[in-house]
Amino acid sequence: MTPWNLDLGLGYTYMTAKDKDSATSEETDAEFIPDHKFTLDARYFFDFGLTAALQLVYTGEQYEYENSGDKYTISDFTVVNAKLNQAFSFTEKISSDIFIEVKNLFDENYEEGSGPMPGRNFLAGISFNF
Repeated sequence: MTPWNLDLGLGYTYMTAKDKDSATSEETDAEFIPDHKFTLDARYFFDFGLTAALQLVYTGEQYEYENSGDKYTISDFTVVNAKLNQAFSFTEKISSDIFIEVKNLFDENYEEGSGPMPGRNFLAGISFNF
């Protein structure tokens, strides 16, 4: 954690995954494995136990093959996720968190793998640690 109560993370993955049907067949780009994936994370820690997190994920250059063998490029997409987490303690031995998380904050239409992914979705919960 930085002195400003802010954590930043940056990630990039480049993959050149290939597939072969058999030892004698020609190599093709692997299906549903993105060539580029870029991630940016930001997390701010408030003094009273609240954590606010934001994540941006860009995925680019994925391919799919039709039954005829024709290569189809899946559209690039960017998804933003957000989370608020409040920590609190009941006793010295029991701590807990209450949180709300929103995935696909801007309701991006995208597909990853073999079909469309869900739109915006929410998750709220509480966890206990003892």
